[in-house]
Amino acid sequence: VPTAIVLALAVWQNRPGYVPAEADRLGRLLGRKVTLEGVEHLRPNATVYHKLTISDPESGKPLFYCGRLQVSSRHVEDQAGQGKPCLLLIASRAGADAGELPQFRRFVDRLLSGGTAWSGIELRFAVTGELELFAGTDLATHGSPPALAHVGGRIVTNAEGALAEVWFRQADLEMPDPVRISVQRQRQTDPPETHLRL
Repeated sequence: VPTAIVLALAVWQNRPGYVPAEADRLGRLLGRKVTLEGVEHLRPNATVYHKLTISDPESGKPLFYCGRLQVSSRHVEDQAGQGKPCLLLIASRAGADAGELPQFRRFVDRLLSGGTAWSGIELRFAVTGELELFAGTDLATHGSPPALAHVGGRIVTNAEGALAEVWFRQADLEMPDPVRISVQRQRQTDPPETHLRL
């Protein structure tokens, strides 16, 4: 029976149309156009997406791409010792359009205000290697802007508020400490307050 279940799952995950259907599902979740070349399920709670590209749905302009994105879920304890779901994203061979940072900021604003399906889930992300920043539709722009290294971050939401943090180093500079940016949303005040720390 276990062998039959594993074989049935493998056939279902490799059926024609599965990869485009998974790209459509991710696109609906993110509100962007998503394309994929492959999906690999390592474990029930870990999936790898191959050659993922996230684009603007209207213009088709690439906003983010990565050669490999591993997504896994687990439970972590918060400061009060309570278990909560955590989604871990690890991207490699990644790039992002530096000109579209306002779209990313709006997405983070929605996360911090609790206006998405991600509310209540701790989100952690990291980029292995360097994150290439590009401008416009040319993914191979030379000279500008700089690449980032040691990129990581997290978004934590709870009843009291939310916190988004990102840290990185500029790849071509000697930086003893990373740049750290955090945005905290406090819901206990009326009206709610947002604090930015660099």
